[in-house]
Amino acid sequence: MLHSDDAHIVPEYKSRLNQKNHTAKISYRVRHRDGHYVWLESVLRAIIDEKTGKFVEIYGVTRDITDRKKAEQALRESEDRYRKLVEISPDGVILHREGKIVYMNPAALDLLGFSQPDDVIGSNVLDLIHPAFRNTISKNIQKDIRGESTPAVELQMLRADGTSLTVEGRGMRTFIGGKPAVQVAIRDITERKRAEEALCQSEATARALINAPTDSVMLLDTRGVTLELNETAARRLGKPKDELIGVLADSVLPEEVAHARRSIISRVIDTKEAVRFEDHRNGIWFDTVAYPVIGANGEVTRIAIIARDITDRRLIEESLRESEEKYRNLIERANDGICVIQDGIVKFCNRRITEFWGGSIDETLGRNFTDFVHPDALPELIDLYNRRVAGETVNPIYETRLKRKDGSIFYAEINAGIVTYGGKPGDLIIIRDINDRKKTEEELCRRS
Repeated sequence: MLHSDDAHIVPEYKSRLNQKNHTAKISYRVRHRDGHYVWLESVLRAIIDEKTGKFVEIYGVTRDITDRKKAEQALRESEDRYRKLVEISPDGVILHREGKIVYMNPAALDLLGFSQPDDVIGSNVLDLIHPAFRNTISKNIQKDIRGESTPAVELQMLRADGTSLTVEGRGMRTFIGGKPAVQVAIRDITERKRAEEALCQSEATARALINAPTDSVMLLDTRGVTLELNETAARRLGKPKDELIGVLADSVLPEEVAHARRSIISRVIDTKEAVRFEDHRNGIWFDTVAYPVIGANGEVTRIAIIARDITDRRLIEESLRESEEKYRNLIERANDGICVIQDGIVKFCNRRITEFWGGSIDETLGRNFTDFVHPDALPELIDLYNRRVAGETVNPIYETRLKRKDGSIFYAEINAGIVTYGGKPGDLIIIRDINDRKKTEEELCRRS
């Protein structure tokens, strides 16, 4: 039976078949005998009496295109979601192919001062870039087209009226009509840059940072000479403040640490970007950020170094790694099978479990625990599991029958309890092989 929306297909296909057009292709929906509708595509060929012009016979080949229709619908929905997302995005989005702009969303039009898409579509994308940044952007575009990952960059773009603004932009490869293109997301950071400049130039803010009670704070010039530091930094370096100001900051550091610091300062000056790193000296670990202070000429004039003592955190992390290693060794070397069940699904298991069951770890993880239980034992195990997960006090140790991958019975002793796994409650199960014991018991029963 045809779907109501496709009822017009039957009379329509005949009008498309005549003496000039002997073939036609139609798509329509029909109801399956179980009630659901499927999409079909029929290629029809008409045999027409040349004298009367009437249909003699119509041959057709029909195939099921439901999956294709579903895929086409999913694609249309995905494209519609993408279009709407781009249209309402607060960030500017520009698409360009072969150097020419093919699309600009409303946010980008507004940001760059264009009243309508026709004002800019078809123009060279580099015309929107300040001359000082065109070489860098050209290189990034070539990398984007090759599918290479390029970082977000700060640059100046030109508005429709010729004025410039500072943006943060990043491009990535896409395809239009099967040809490589570049999609660029841009964000206006003019105000942010002004705020950063004001922050860097604010003596009050600088004093507040310098007087931070817990972190080491140092202000260096581009040669690495200490201009200012707080008491915390002086204490950690082991000298009074007045002996440290005006000298090379790395001269009071161990050579290995000093060499690394010099390299980081050079990197900050070259990239004009903050660098975060960890270093270690005299048994203490520091989480350190070297931050560039940009002057009015756009160049780095000073480097602020802020270091926080993270020794306690590192010791805890090291202890955790050691504990996790011991835990993994214990789990993997255990004679018993060990697994964690969460929401009825096996989320973790050791290799002993797979030896009991007869399948791999990949085949085990993600399955419902009932797949491994013998049907005769299933009601009891489900009841115990549900009561335990609900917080009831139930006997944690009991015997049961499990099921191997080949369907054979596996006798096991279960020891279960609730643990936290991935931030959620889970059922920790220890499975002990008691097949030999069961066989012995059965043999004794037969002899008695």
